[in-house]
Amino acid sequence: MPPAPPTIPANIHQVLSSIRSSVFLNVHNPTGARLGTKYLRKGLAGPALLNYYSKPVPKPAALDRQFNHHVRQSEAAFLKSGGDVREIERWKREGQVAPGYIAAPNLPQAQNAKGIFWDEREDARLRFVERRQRLGKGTTPKGQGKRSQVGGKKR
Repeated sequence: MPPAPPTIPANIHQVLSSIRSSVFLNVHNPTGARLGTKYLRKGLAGPALLNYYSKPVPKPAALDRQFNHHVRQSEAAFLKSGGDVREIERWKREGQVAPGYIAAPNLPQAQNAKGIFWDEREDARLRFVERRQRLGKGTTPKGQGKRSQVGGKKR
C-alpha cells in the first residue's frame, strides 16, 4: 500500500506568516489589526516645530522708533531752543523737516519727513476721499446704500 499523502495543517498560513515575519524582520500580525507602525516609524515633529520661528517680528512702532529717532532728536533740539510745537506739526503736514534734521539714507525726502511707513499712494487716496466727502459724495452709512432701497425680500 502506498504511503498516505502528507496532511497540510489547517493553520499553515499562520505558520508561514510567522516564519516569514521572523525571516524578513516584519511584525507578525495574524489578526490584521491596525498597529500604528506607520506613525511610529515617522520621526518626531517637536524639535522642527520649536526651531521654526527664529525670532519675534518687531512691531511697526518699534521699527519707526528705531529708524526715525534722529527726527525726534532734531525736534527736541528745536523745542529746547524756543521753537513752537505747532511749527513742527506744520512741517510734518507740508512734508518738510525740522532744522538740523539728518535724513536717513536711501529714503525719499517725503518719506524721511513723514516716517518710514508713509506711502505716497495712501496719502493721495486720503486726499481724494477727503475731497469727495467735502463735496457730499462720501460713503453711505451701513445698510443705506443704493441696493438696500431697491425692492424687498424675494420669497
